[in-house]
Amino acid sequence: MVNLLTQLFPLWAILVSFWAFAMPQPFVNCQPLIVPLLGLIMFGMGMTLRGKDFAQVIKRPQIIALGTVLQFSVMPLAAWGISKLLKLPDELVVGMVLVGCCPGGTASNVIAYLAKADVALSIALTTVSTLLSVLVTPWLVWLLLNTWIDVDPLKMMWTITKMILIPVTAGMGVNHFWGGKREGSGRPKGVKTKPVRLNEREIELINLIRKEETLEVVLYWATAHASDKPEDYK
Repeated sequence: MVNLLTQLFPLWAILVSFWAFAMPQPFVNCQPLIVPLLGLIMFGMGMTLRGKDFAQVIKRPQIIALGTVLQFSVMPLAAWGISKLLKLPDELVVGMVLVGCCPGGTASNVIAYLAKADVALSIALTTVSTLLSVLVTPWLVWLLLNTWIDVDPLKMMWTITKMILIPVTAGMGVNHFWGGKREGSGRPKGVKTKPVRLNEREIELINLIRKEETLEVVLYWATAHASDKPEDYK
């Protein structure tokens, strides 16, 4: 059930967005909690990572470059095109384009984690795009809207540090010292085991459990036993 709820995260995000639009005041009062909560999210992301995950990302600079180029090309142009297509008022066009020109945020890291994608790559793209946004975002806004916006580089660097770098590093530290072993069977030395033959049904069930597909495991188990014959249990 918990796994199903987390998989429906995009749905909850949409519903809460409508709620915030209809009743903004409760959410406005929570504004001071935004930075600490984002830091907590990134801390959780860091607890799923290790140094070798980022080492693998560094070995693929072309992927980071491609993702950054797409971030600052597709998003701004899509925002500008949708605004013009819907014939939005000028102030809404500015808002749409500004959001489209902004770098990736922590929400993308959460979606990457829930989708079981490359979280280290997602965080790397967020960091790189945020660093470049000091120069790229004002330039894109000027190019699309003929309006210049000022960005404080030092403030931007501090925001990256306290919202991404420090929480992720702390989470990775917790994972390194107290996270336990990821690899290996964890079998004590000197303990011998015998190979076990599994049928296709058992192998499929184990694969579902490994993927943490809780609902699918329950449904599979129920349908499998519903089709069994009584003599199968003798």
